[in-house]
Amino acid sequence: MTALSFVRTLRTRPWLSRAIALALGLGTLLGTLTDLRLSQSVLVAWNSAAVFYLIALARLMMTANTADMRRRAETQDVGKWTILGLTGAAIAVCVVAIASELIAAHDETGLSKGLDLALVGTTIVTTWVFVHTTFALHYAHAYYIAIRRAEPPPLKFPDADCEPDYLDFAYFAFIVGTAAQTADVSVASKAMRRLNLGHAVFAFVYNTTILALCINIAASLLG
Repeated sequence: MTALSFVRTLRTRPWLSRAIALALGLGTLLGTLTDLRLSQSVLVAWNSAAVFYLIALARLMMTANTADMRRRAETQDVGKWTILGLTGAAIAVCVVAIASELIAAHDETGLSKGLDLALVGTTIVTTWVFVHTTFALHYAHAYYIAIRRAEPPPLKFPDADCEPDYLDFAYFAFIVGTAAQTADVSVASKAMRRLNLGHAVFAFVYNTTILALCINIAASLLG
């Protein structure tokens, strides 16, 4: 992907662009102007940007109507796989930072150790919500892109007479992320099955990693 197409991809996603700018700017400031460890700077910057982005998306999801969703699907069709790739890369960096922070926290005591573990716990939650919210948006846009092209809907909801909103797709995404199944929503296209498979595998790997990290946190607290 060229730099120009990457810029074009971010330009169609203003809130994501702002979140990336916030993460980079805050991370740089913390790394140069404070005594925080690199892992601490990365995690604080990530959490700040992720919470900022999730609040913006929550507002969007609660207020958007079907016409808004169709319009966003049209503008955000380009670069969707790049966004998922960037999401995966960001999560990988966070997991490495979490592991580094847990190693550093093992030798600390008292308030310092508690704050480090609280930072790790917060990161686990924000990252989990961020991942599945990103997939929810992707599912929604894939659905309405298919509708725009007069193709059969790639997802079939039980109440077929109504048009699904963002919360319906969030429901689907978080069910996949927590239970690795699709509940009462049927997958009806090859492309969606592949995306769903990738989501399920991604969720399994992340959940397994988080379980291991939580065991490590418990051991640190007991130690």
